[in-house]
Amino acid sequence: WEAKLAKFKHVPVRVTFPDQTWIQARFAATDALASVYALVRTVLVSPERGFYLFLTPPPTKIADSTQQIKYSELLPSAKLYFSWSEAPAQEGPFMTFEHMQTIQKQEEQEGDPMDGVQSSALEGKSEAEEVVEEAGAKESEEDQ
Repeated sequence: WEAKLAKFKHVPVRVTFPDQTWIQARFAATDALASVYALVRTVLVSPERGFYLFLTPPPTKIADSTQQIKYSELLPSAKLYFSWSEAPAQEGPFMTFEHMQTIQKQEEQEGDPMDGVQSSALEGKSEAEEVVEEAGAKESEEDQ
């Protein structure tokens, strides 16, 4: 079993917010699940407010724990969803204005985010592999 897990060096994780914006980062398989929560907190308008991440279907909460990603349900990659812990759970905005501005500038420089991988290094992260990708557009805007 460990030999199979050893093949996974990095795990891409996407977190989608209720307003359909998202962030994506590549974590080392040995990183703790708490690292995913820490990344999400860095982009939140209200980082002090309680939240949780979950997988679907069925809705399964992912614990903010020291468990390594390689021993979780996130292999080989994961699409997680965000919710505030307390009502109203769907109330936004979710990401900081500064983060959204950075995304907009990057998209203007690099073109359509759907044409390729959009990434920007996160300040203060210890591993160069951790990057954030952002669509920055709501599904309704994509339809136009």
